[in-house]
Amino acid sequence: METAKRRNRTKINTIYWITAMAVPIILDLGLEAFSSEGARFPWVILIPFLFVGLLIASNKLITEASGDENDS
Repeated sequence: METAKRRNRTKINTIYWITAMAVPIILDLGLEAFSSEGARFPWVILIPFLFVGLLIASNKLITEASGDENDS
């Protein structure tokens, strides 16, 4: 794979992971206004599910960038 394509895939992968880290913070701040003082949003339960989609997409991008066509 060309260097430019590999660099582009690495950049997209970085964006995926920054998004995965920022979404819980943004949602927590956004939903904090609607919750009562004693209620907390269950991030401990939801964070793994938020990461799964981005993890799969990230792994696909890394596989493509490394040039390994055998893994799907």
